[in-house]
Amino acid sequence: MVRSPEGDDEPARPPWHWVGFGTVAIFVAWLPLAFLAQWLTAGAMRGYGGESPDATAQRLASLPRGEWLRLLAMMIVPHVCALGIGAMAGGYLVGRYGPQLGGREGAIAGFAAGLIAVVLAARGSGLSPALLCVLPIAAGFAWWGGRIGAKKRALG
Repeated sequence: MVRSPEGDDEPARPPWHWVGFGTVAIFVAWLPLAFLAQWLTAGAMRGYGGESPDATAQRLASLPRGEWLRLLAMMIVPHVCALGIGAMAGGYLVGRYGPQLGGREGAIAGFAAGLIAVVLAARGSGLSPALLCVLPIAAGFAWWGGRIGAKKRALG
């Protein structure tokens, strides 16, 4: 039985506990940031709406390529940043406070959070290739956060 690093009589938590904590932490950090990202996206789209969905679709289809790409970036980048920051925070928690844990366990927590999000979103709108981008983004940023947390723990 592994003892906790503090030296008390309570055993240390196994790594899968920390993966669960990291997964929950990712959602706790990500959801408010996702609301902010959606607010920014709605603000970017405000000037492109029409009287009906068909009018909006026609208006968006008639945009020059450069403006359409700029609008697409304004819709995607805030959501990627929200997911990345949330995943990094959850990975940091795992690496900083999980004894002898780091990027690997952080990445597993990120993958788990991303998988839960993909399954929930796919139930409502179907599975798409764009939705699957959540998995590597969440796992990658959580890995990075886990590495940073482990370095911080090692420094003291």
